[in-house]
Amino acid sequence: MKACPTCHRPFGGARRTCFACGRPVLANHKWHVVGCYIVHDDCQNPNMRTLLRAPEPAPLLGETHPEPET
Repeated sequence: MKACPTCHRPFGGARRTCFACGRPVLANHKWHVVGCYIVHDDCQNPNMRTLLRAPEPAPLLGETHPEPET
């Protein structure tokens, strides 16, 4: 069984609960791990997977991109 490398709490098992809402994580629920806690992707609608995307970094002021050489 997979476990958290920090606290050794198992990820799988019959009694998974969402850390944010406290409700059980069922077989058809979409969830992810934050640190060492299991959290629903969307606690209001746990059956629907939300798109998790890292934000794109904003360009710094005064930063210019070099023109490609041909």
